[in-house]
Amino acid sequence: MKLAQMKRTVGWDWMRDRGISITPDSPIKEAVALMNKHSIHHLLVFEGKKYVGVLSSRDCVLRNGGTVRDHMRTDVPVLEEQSEVRDALRWIIELHCTAVPVKTDGEVKTLITSTDLLNLLAVHLENEGKVSDVIRRGANILSKPVFQSVMDVLGKAGI
Repeated sequence: MKLAQMKRTVGWDWMRDRGISITPDSPIKEAVALMNKHSIHHLLVFEGKKYVGVLSSRDCVLRNGGTVRDHMRTDVPVLEEQSEVRDALRWIIELHCTAVPVKTDGEVKTLITSTDLLNLLAVHLENEGKVSDVIRRGANILSKPVFQSVMDVLGKAGI
Protein backbone atom coordinates (compact mmCIF):
# COMPACT_ATOMS: atom_id res chain seq x y z
CA MET A 1 0.00 0.00 0.00
CA LYS A 2 1.22 3.49 -0.83
CA LEU A 3 1.39 6.15 1.87
CA ALA A 4 -1.02 8.31 -0.12
CA GLN A 5 -3.63 5.49 -0.02
CA MET A 6 -3.72 5.48 3.78
CA LYS A 7 -6.19 8.39 3.79
CA ARG A 8 -8.88 6.21 2.24
CA THR A 9 -8.03 3.24 4.44
CA VAL A 10 -7.72 4.95 7.79
CA GLY A 11 -10.51 7.45 7.12
CA TRP A 12 -8.63 10.59 8.14
CA ASP A 13 -6.06 12.72 6.45
CA TRP A 14 -2.71 12.01 8.08
CA MET A 15 -1.15 13.60 4.98
CA ARG A 16 -2.57 16.98 5.92
CA ASP A 17 -0.03 19.74 6.17
CA ARG A 18 0.99 19.38 9.79
CA GLY A 19 3.08 22.48 9.12
CA ILE A 20 4.54 22.82 12.58
CA SER A 21 8.23 23.43 12.25
CA ILE A 22 11.15 25.10 13.94
CA THR A 23 14.59 26.37 12.99
CA PRO A 24 17.77 24.51 13.94
CA ASP A 25 19.10 27.47 15.96
CA SER A 26 16.01 27.67 18.18
CA PRO A 27 16.54 26.82 21.84
CA ILE A 28 15.44 23.32 22.79
CA LYS A 29 13.10 24.85 25.41
CA GLU A 30 11.24 26.62 22.59
CA ALA A 31 10.85 23.32 20.73
CA VAL A 32 9.45 21.60 23.82
CA ALA A 33 7.03 24.49 24.41
CA LEU A 34 5.87 24.30 20.76
CA MET A 35 5.30 20.54 21.00
CA ASN A 36 3.36 20.96 24.24
CA LYS A 37 1.27 23.82 22.80
CA HIS A 38 0.18 21.70 19.82
CA SER A 39 0.07 18.34 21.65
CA ILE A 40 2.54 16.77 19.23
CA HIS A 41 5.71 14.72 19.56
CA HIS A 42 7.63 15.74 16.41
CA LEU A 43 8.75 18.91 14.70
CA LEU A 44 10.07 19.32 11.19
CA VAL A 45 13.25 21.40 11.19
CA PHE A 46 13.78 23.94 8.41
CA GLU A 47 16.59 26.34 7.65
CA GLY A 48 14.74 28.94 5.61
CA LYS A 49 12.69 26.83 3.21
CA LYS A 50 15.11 23.89 3.26
CA TYR A 51 14.21 20.81 5.30
CA VAL A 52 17.21 19.83 7.45
CA GLY A 53 15.94 17.34 10.05
CA VAL A 54 13.31 16.12 12.46
CA LEU A 55 13.10 16.57 16.22
CA SER A 56 11.15 14.27 18.51
CA SER A 57 10.04 14.84 22.07
CA ARG A 58 12.11 11.78 22.97
CA ASP A 59 15.23 13.51 21.63
CA CYS A 60 14.45 16.48 23.87
CA VAL A 61 13.87 14.38 26.98
CA LEU A 62 17.07 12.40 26.56
CA ARG A 63 19.22 15.55 26.49
CA ASN A 64 18.99 18.88 28.28
CA GLY A 65 19.72 22.36 26.96
CA GLY A 66 21.26 23.51 23.74
CA THR A 67 19.59 24.17 20.42
CA VAL A 68 17.41 22.12 18.12
CA ARG A 69 20.48 21.54 15.93
CA ASP A 70 22.16 19.78 18.88
CA HIS A 71 19.31 17.26 19.19
CA MET A 72 17.60 16.90 15.79
CA ARG A 73 18.03 13.83 13.63
CA THR A 74 19.38 14.24 10.14
CA ASP A 75 19.71 10.53 9.36
CA VAL A 76 16.00 9.88 8.79
CA PRO A 77 15.24 9.59 5.06
CA VAL A 78 12.47 11.61 3.45
CA LEU A 79 9.80 9.49 1.78
CA GLU A 80 7.59 10.45 -1.13
CA GLU A 81 3.84 10.16 -0.63
CA GLN A 82 3.92 7.42 -3.29
CA SER A 83 6.35 5.36 -1.16
CA GLU A 84 5.15 2.07 0.26
CA VAL A 85 3.88 1.94 3.85
CA ARG A 86 6.39 -0.83 4.50
CA ASP A 87 9.20 1.64 3.68
CA ALA A 88 8.07 3.95 6.47
CA LEU A 89 7.77 1.00 8.85
CA ARG A 90 11.21 -0.28 7.87
CA TRP A 91 12.89 3.09 8.55
CA ILE A 92 11.08 3.53 11.86
CA ILE A 93 12.26 0.09 12.97
CA GLU A 94 15.80 0.27 11.60
CA LEU A 95 16.55 3.80 12.81
CA HIS A 96 14.71 3.47 16.15
CA CYS A 97 12.76 6.62 15.42
CA THR A 98 9.05 7.37 15.77
CA ALA A 99 8.41 9.41 12.62
CA VAL A 100 9.57 9.75 9.03
CA PRO A 101 9.17 12.96 7.00
CA VAL A 102 7.09 12.79 3.82
CA LYS A 103 7.22 14.97 0.71
CA THR A 104 3.97 16.15 -0.80
CA ASP A 105 4.11 18.04 -4.08
CA GLY A 106 7.92 18.01 -3.91
CA GLU A 107 8.18 19.58 -0.45
CA VAL A 108 8.47 18.12 3.04
CA LYS A 109 5.14 19.04 4.63
CA THR A 110 4.25 16.23 6.99
CA LEU A 111 5.38 13.18 8.92
CA ILE A 112 4.16 9.64 9.15
CA THR A 113 4.43 8.47 12.73
CA SER A 114 4.44 5.13 14.49
CA THR A 115 0.96 6.08 15.76
CA ASP A 116 -0.25 6.53 12.16
CA LEU A 117 1.04 3.05 11.33
CA LEU A 118 -0.63 1.54 14.41
CA ASN A 119 -3.90 3.20 13.38
CA LEU A 120 -3.55 1.61 9.95
CA LEU A 121 -2.91 -1.78 11.57
CA ALA A 122 -6.00 -1.34 13.76
CA VAL A 123 -8.16 -0.56 10.72
CA HIS A 124 -6.86 -3.63 8.91
CA LEU A 125 -7.53 -5.84 11.91
CA GLU A 126 -11.07 -4.45 12.20
CA ASN A 127 -11.66 -5.05 8.51
CA GLU A 128 -10.42 -8.64 8.71
CA GLY A 129 -13.33 -9.75 10.81
CA LYS A 130 -15.07 -9.64 14.12
CA VAL A 131 -13.19 -9.16 17.35
CA SER A 132 -13.47 -12.88 18.09
CA ASP A 133 -11.70 -13.67 14.82
CA VAL A 134 -8.94 -11.23 15.63
CA ILE A 135 -8.53 -12.66 19.13
CA ARG A 136 -8.33 -16.18 17.73
CA ARG A 137 -5.72 -15.11 15.21
CA GLY A 138 -4.07 -12.57 17.51
CA ALA A 139 -1.36 -14.86 18.80
CA ASN A 140 -0.37 -15.76 15.25
CA ILE A 141 -0.36 -12.11 14.13
CA LEU A 142 1.59 -10.86 17.13
CA SER A 143 4.18 -13.62 16.87
CA LYS A 144 5.32 -12.47 13.44
CA PRO A 145 8.81 -10.92 13.51
CA VAL A 146 7.71 -7.59 12.02
CA PHE A 147 5.16 -7.03 14.79
CA GLN A 148 7.68 -8.04 17.43
CA SER A 149 10.11 -5.50 15.98
CA VAL A 150 7.45 -2.79 15.98
CA MET A 151 6.51 -3.55 19.57
CA ASP A 152 10.19 -3.52 20.63
CA VAL A 153 10.75 -0.14 18.97
CA LEU A 154 7.58 1.33 20.45
CA GLY A 155 8.52 -0.01 23.87
CA LYS A 156 11.96 1.54 23.68
CA ALA A 157 10.34 4.81 22.64
CA GLY A 158 8.07 4.67 25.68
CA ILE A 159 4.92 4.38 23.56
